[in-house]
Formats: sequence, C-alpha cells, structure tokens
Amino acid sequence: MKIEQVNLQRSYLQHQKELDTAMQSCIMDSAFINGPYVEKFEKEFAEYTNSEACSGVGSGTDALFLSLLALGIKPGDEVVVPSATFISTAEAVSQLGAIPVFCDVSNWYVTDTFHIEQVRTDKTKAIITVDLYGHSCNNKEIREYCDQHNLFFIQDCAHSAGAKYNNASVSKHSDLACWSFYPGKNLDCMGDGGAITGSQQLIDKVNFYKDHGRVSKYVHTDVGWNMRLDGLQASVLSVKLKYLDHDNKRRREIAEMYRNGLNGVLGMPKVKDFAYHVYHQFVITTFNRDRLIDYLKQNDIHVGIHYPVPLHKQPVYNTDQCLPFSEMLGNMCVSLPIHPTLTDKEVNYVIDTINQYYRT
Repeated sequence: MKIEQVNLQRSYLQHQKELDTAMQSCIMDSAFINGPYVEKFEKEFAEYTNSEACSGVGSGTDALFLSLLALGIKPGDEVVVPSATFISTAEAVSQLGAIPVFCDVSNWYVTDTFHIEQVRTDKTKAIITVDLYGHSCNNKEIREYCDQHNLFFIQDCAHSAGAKYNNASVSKHSDLACWSFYPGKNLDCMGDGGAITGSQQLIDKVNFYKDHGRVSKYVHTDVGWNMRLDGLQASVLSVKLKYLDHDNKRRREIAEMYRNGLNGVLGMPKVKDFAYHVYHQFVITTFNRDRLIDYLKQNDIHVGIHYPVPLHKQPVYNTDQCLPFSEMLGNMCVSLPIHPTLTDKEVNYVIDTINQYYRT
C-alpha cells in the first residue's frame, strides 16, 4: 500500500459536503474580503482558544510579523527565537529590521528559560517560542521569566492548534499567539491562512496594520500592509474547527501506536507532564537517516524531515554558534505519517516496515 506523509485529498473528502456548502455560501454572498465569514471564524477561534480576541490574517508568517509590529519591536531590537523551527519564525523578525538571536532547544525539542538565558542581552525585547511538532513549552515559567526581564512573550503556535498546557489553552500565558492554517496543519485551510489571538487592545493594533493602516474607508493614518484572511478560507476553517479535537485525538492514537510498535527501535519524542501533545508531526530520531528513508520509499511509505537545517546554520544567517540539540535534531529527525485519516492498517504497515528494516 502507498502511505502519504500528508493526504490533503482525504482530508477534503472527509467533510466534502460541508466544505462545499460553506464555500458556495461565501461565493454567493461575495464575501471575499473581511466580512461575515471572517468575523464568524474569528469569534469561534477566540472562544476555542479561550482568548479575548482573534484576528484572521493571511498566513502564519503574517501573524508573526504583525505581532512583532503590534508590540512595538523596532529595527535593532533583539528577539530570541529557537533555532529548531521553520525559517518564518526568524524571517518575520528580520523583515522588521530587528535581529533574531538563536537559542537551543531542550531534549523534548522546544526551548526553555535555561537556553533563552544563554543568549539574552540588554537589547533583547521579546521572545518567540515555538510549540514544535505540537508540544508546548513550559509557558508559565517563560511568562514569569519575561515579566522578570521586561520582555514580550510571543508564541508561535503554527503546530499546536488544539494543544493544551496544564489542561488549559496552550496560548494562555503569551502576549500574542500566532497560528498557521497552511494545508496539512492540525487546523488547515485550502491555501495560506493564519490568525493571532490575544488581548483586545493588541488585536485592535493588528487589525489596523493588517488592513493598510486605515481608520475608515480611504482614510489611512499609518503605513500598513495587506495581510488579511480571506472569506473563502475562513468559511473552510469554520467547518474544520468543529472537527479539530476529534482529529487531534486520532493523531494521539496514532502516536501511541507508533510508541508501542517501535519501542526500543528508534528515538521517540519525549512528552512533559504539562503538555497535551497534538502531534502535528510524529518525529523520531535515528542514525543513518537516509538509509531508513530510502528503505521506506522502496516500500511506498513517504516521510518528511522537519527541519534538516537549523536556523543558525541557514545561509541567510549562518552564525558561528554551536547549538547541539538543534543540530542533532536536524541531522537525525524523521517525521512519520500521522495525518488523522490514516487507518490502523496503514499505521501498522509503517510499523512493520520499520521493524523489518532494523531486523535486516
């Protein structure tokens, strides 16, 4: 059988009638820019995340950029970001003229105050944490650290829609939380999309900047950007949000199958007691990664690597830092298929194939 790392077609077919109806309604209402479908989703997602307010934006990268802007980050300011993440986390900092300062991650793949403290300076104005693969950071500890050092706390929740921290919303402790709805995410749309959640005061600033810096039609009091979530994507997200908890439950079931079936064979992701992990990716670590990947491809199992080059080693930044956990993860990580439409039979096929590889 053929196993995809992500299967977007299955995801669509699972709720095809509802999705088609929602998109058709948006088309018939010509509600493409801002409007009732965006407002509906913003209200629903704010309630889901137990946030005061939500702003739909064009992408997860837009969410990071607008959050930094709303918090007053300026050129020359330093912002600490983990090196083990997708480039957009640092890219948004650079786009503002601020300086991304890279820190290492812990052995459960997210950063902590110990690693942040190694790189913090007097120029540090904010910290961006990343809930890598769907596992939260120790957010209460980071909140207290930020308060102690007068820092803003931005959370990159691109992987953690539906995750929890100490049985509460994963975004409870940050100033602003940034969400990505890129296809294949736990909550995804049919193109680019994102959101920011936080206080009403900060979300008002985000809404101002994301819509050309306007205060009313054709009246603009500052330079802004065009970074809005469109109505069609919002209509899709309102449908998919209803199934997010169910899909995350399935991801966790698949993760447990991998843990039980591959016990002792590979390096398994660690989970801290405070985290409700939603497994955007199920990432194992192994030596001779390329040989394993080639073997899986030969058996029609397609896997991913998230992410092979840590940010401090990217050509655009290329620092002389040594961040051992980030580098180890980049060299050894493999993301196994874990989309919620996988069947038990397919998961067991992946498990059996990997076990056969190590037996031979």
